[in-house]
Amino acid sequence: METLNLVLKTKWYDMIENGIKKEEYREIKDYWCKRIKGFGKPKVCPYSLPSNDEERICQMKGTQCLSGSEIKYDKIRFRRGYTNTYMVFKIDTMRVGKGNIEWGAPEDENVFIFVLGDRLE
Repeated sequence: METLNLVLKTKWYDMIENGIKKEEYREIKDYWCKRIKGFGKPKVCPYSLPSNDEERICQMKGTQCLSGSEIKYDKIRFRRGYTNTYMVFKIDTMRVGKGNIEWGAPEDENVFIFVLGDRLE
């Protein structure tokens, strides 16, 4: 499995580092669908459903899945802005839902939610 690299604003980085923020959010847009899902990995993405033998349909967008059906990340590396300061966490789960507004999730919108597990580095 691979590591997802994300750059965070200092506010969100510090909240995660201090154990306050336990999740990270990303919008359900083509960019993130392509980035967080990939081919040939063992864990099937729960957000795309088979439509026929050749394509899958994204449950969140109702359109053809652009990136396949399988999740390719098991760790997440947060970088504090564009500095060399970073920390790595295990991704416990990835799901779609409404996040905590105080932790940066948009109000009344579904997002990809990365639930953070143990800190690795």
